[in-house]
Formats: sequence, C-alpha cells, structure tokens
Amino acid sequence: MSCTFQRDSEQIQLAIHERLMRKLNNEQAMHDDADPIVYCDGEYHWRHFGYGPAVQQSRWLYESIIEKCPDRAKLEQEDFIGRHGDMERTFGNFIVSDENRDAYSKVKGWRKTVYKTLVMYGGTGRGKTHLAKAVQVEFLKDYLNTSFITAAALYEVFIKAQPAAREYDLDAMQQLADIREADLFVLDDLGSERSTSSGFFLEKLKQLLDEKRADGRMIVTTNLPPSELDAKYEGKLVSRLLENSISVALRGKDHRRAA
Repeated sequence: MSCTFQRDSEQIQLAIHERLMRKLNNEQAMHDDADPIVYCDGEYHWRHFGYGPAVQQSRWLYESIIEKCPDRAKLEQEDFIGRHGDMERTFGNFIVSDENRDAYSKVKGWRKTVYKTLVMYGGTGRGKTHLAKAVQVEFLKDYLNTSFITAAALYEVFIKAQPAAREYDLDAMQQLADIREADLFVLDDLGSERSTSSGFFLEKLKQLLDEKRADGRMIVTTNLPPSELDAKYEGKLVSRLLENSISVALRGKDHRRAA
C-alpha cells in the first residue's frame, strides 16, 4: 500500500496523539485542532477532526469515511478484471498503424454510441479479438457482467445444454444463463463453428440474438465480410446480427505472423 495518507505514518500518528492528549488533559484547544487530518486504514480514507471552533456542539473528536482508498480500489478492480477477463489485451497495448487507426478509434468509442452491436471483421491476426477483449476490460472496470466465448465453443455449449443431450450438464446451462444476463456479450470468431445440416446452431443462435437484442450489448468478431456472412448464414440471422449495429473492418498486417 503506497497511499500517502497511511495511518501508521509518524506524522499522522503524532498529530492524532497530540489532540488526544489535549482532550484527556482538558487543555485548551490549539488553533489547528479544528483542521481535519486525513488518513488511510488500508481500505478507506478517513477524515479526523479535533476540537475547536469548526467543530459543532463542542465535540472533541469526530471521524468519518471520505472514500475508498484509490490504491485499494485499484487492486480490487484489477482482481475483478483478472477473475472475469484479462489485462493482457487492452487498448493501451494494441498496435495502432495507419491501416487500422480509424477502426481502432471506432471500436474504442463504440461504447458511447447508440449502436447495441459491434461487428468487427477482417483477416486472421488483424487484432479483432484483441480489441474485443479491450472493450471487455473497459466494461469490467465498471464492475459490469461480461461473457466472452468463441463461436466454436458456443456450439458445444448449445449441444450440452439440451435436456435430451447425452452430454447435458449444468455448467453449460449456467454458461448460457451468464450470456443472457451479461451487460456485454462477446461472440468471437463467428464462422469457425462446425457446420450442421440440421441448422441446430443457427436456430439456437437466432434465439440468443433475439434475447440479447432486448437487453445488453454485443460484440461479434469474424473473418467473414458482410457479403460472405450473407452467403454462409440465412438472411434472418444476419438481419438480427446487423440490426442496430456498426461494422468495422480491421486491415493491416497479420500480427501473428509478424510476431
């Protein structure tokens, strides 16, 4: 804890001790006894008043909480982000180039827009997942619920969450519940899921999109441009996906190969 108002600092301890001794000895108040002393107990910042003209009703001592210590709040925030996301991919460490500068700005500012869905598309290694996780971190900083899953993993969750399925399990049911309740739902790498002639995945995804359109915000990343999305998925699904959305193309070098 590096807070400058640490309770165990010699200066703060001495000031409080001197006030306490004057109180116990019934000595006359000093002029600065009415000035507040601010200190930190490791979790909160406190304001400590002595006695004097600024203290009403002749109260000798009074303490009140001002705020949670910023250092402590930051540690708690980082812990929350670490449990529900990660700090490895943020806006701060995204490689911005001339090719992706405009896309970067649009993605960073998306949360303040009226668009409920953000669709990012582009070739492999252009930074779509990085930027999606960067937005997730911004939501987590405000202690909002988020859910991040790849399309391939979502397909498996849909399978396991079916009551008649052999692999049916409660974890899959809980994962779907978390997605439905999330303030931000990130569907990563749409188009990577295995195809199914029964249309099972498409039907379940349409149901999920209908639920998310009514509540929460969503990010979708895909290697497929809008024209190829139309070709791969039926019109109703793409219509749901693009309703009240903004599409951003990620261009530039393949960062994975560059690494």
